[in-house]
Amino acid sequence: MNFKKILATASALCVSLCSMAVTAFADEPTVYGQAGLSFQVRDSWEHRDAVSVKAFNETGETELNCVFNDVNILGNGQYTVTMVGWACDFNEALLGWLMVDTTLTTNKDDAGIVTMADYPEMTLTINSFAMDGKEYSAEGLAIGAEQNNSQLACWKIVNSWGQVEDPRGMDSMVWATPEVVSITFTVAGLPTDKPADATNEVIEVISGTGLEAPAPEEPESSEPEGSIVEDSSVVESTVDESSSEAEASSVADSSSKADEEEGSKLPFILGICAGVVVAVAAVVVIKKRK
Repeated sequence: MNFKKILATASALCVSLCSMAVTAFADEPTVYGQAGLSFQVRDSWEHRDAVSVKAFNETGETELNCVFNDVNILGNGQYTVTMVGWACDFNEALLGWLMVDTTLTTNKDDAGIVTMADYPEMTLTINSFAMDGKEYSAEGLAIGAEQNNSQLACWKIVNSWGQVEDPRGMDSMVWATPEVVSITFTVAGLPTDKPADATNEVIEVISGTGLEAPAPEEPESSEPEGSIVEDSSVVESTVDESSSEAEASSVADSSSKADEEEGSKLPFILGICAGVVVAVAAVVVIKKRK
């Protein structure tokens, strides 16, 4: 048997397997940063202060019931960030601000011009925004990059603290319905374009109960102390909730295991390749000694 041919074949197999593993990992698009919709309401002070966080009331302790769709910035292209499910119940409240917030670090020169620290050629242009079922064009609006409270890049559409006119012509009033509030924008100047088939663009953030109605408060019992009243609907509700929690836990465990298995593929493949090469080399050595 020609051991040189066996060794050559094993080496080629090892290289092929390693190449396949590296290619699989290289298919993930670059994430340059994240973007999301943030806002602040004046007088009642509901707010969302950053990307990937929830929205809160004035105290910062109670979450607002809504859902955000933030995005991963995966390259040059168009993106839309949204919020849905919440409306201010304070009459004639003003928007302190409404903006596209990001995780992009910034530089600011002496003239006050803000640029991206890691991607100085990057630009972000607001295309349109929508609220209360109406869409508004942002064409012609001078919306430049600013720094938020964390010195990260943001683009403010409504800013009643420093902007004279509201782009909607509504004197900076907050939206009145829980319909979708959205901002669409275009990113340019990054090294790569957003892949057309990207699957990791949207990041869902559920605040409070999300789009589900809050659970009603239980009325105080009028039954005398010591009495026991069985309510079949309560029992059924408890069983359903337990079942749902068990199913959710099962799904989460399955997802976690899948992630662990996916993360361990590359070391496993490399281990096999190394084992094949070592085994063949050992056979060659033994053969030569004989």
